[in-house]
Amino acid sequence: MNEKAKRTMIDILTIFDRLPESKQQCLLGVAMGLDLASTHAQAQPDQRPAS
Repeated sequence: MNEKAKRTMIDILTIFDRLPESKQQCLLGVAMGLDLASTHAQAQPDQRPAS
């Protein structure tokens, strides 16, 4: 990981830690949902109808 990426990660974690717990939980839920959606999308074969 380069220095810019490290700095960005530290900035995000610092901001996250300052949020109220309810907002932290909301963000975690969104992140988990996005992770599930991307995993599901990658696992699915191409579903276009055959011509």
